[in-house]
Amino acid sequence: MEVFTLTIAVVGLALSVASLTWQVVQHSLTGPRVQAEILWGGLGRGGAAIGPIRGDLDRTLQQGFTEPVVAVRGRNRGRMPVDIKGYGVEGQAGMSLSRFAWDPNPPLPHRLESGSEVTFYVPLEDVHRLIDASETLGPYNGRIRGSLDLSLGKTVKSGWEPFPKV
Repeated sequence: MEVFTLTIAVVGLALSVASLTWQVVQHSLTGPRVQAEILWGGLGRGGAAIGPIRGDLDRTLQQGFTEPVVAVRGRNRGRMPVDIKGYGVEGQAGMSLSRFAWDPNPPLPHRLESGSEVTFYVPLEDVHRLIDASETLGPYNGRIRGSLDLSLGKTVKSGWEPFPKV
């Protein structure tokens, strides 16, 4: 009889641990899960051509996308919508740049629905000015990243990407 009781207790413990684990996983998947990404490209021809920060933009600019930009893209992979209150392009010296009222950007706050994405743009020339200004705080080490300020009081940041200083 003791072996049977012990077996029932062990099975009950295993089921309760599995149930608790499942509840924690469900809770983390229920809310918004926003990811930030930093890109570059050009605006023009009624649209944007953007991609990873690699090589140079000469080819893109020759195709009619005449305004070089750095872009911060946000994707909501969660189940709940979230509001984006702000965005920025950051240099490693701690300085950040935003262009809230610039025409290509959607107005803020921006509602990011589940499964959707949004892209904010900053002129490439302004990013180079940010880098120049940040050198008063220390030498530029060749990296930038994007950030999104969420209504949840949280800031989501992309990874650091190599960025050429012109």
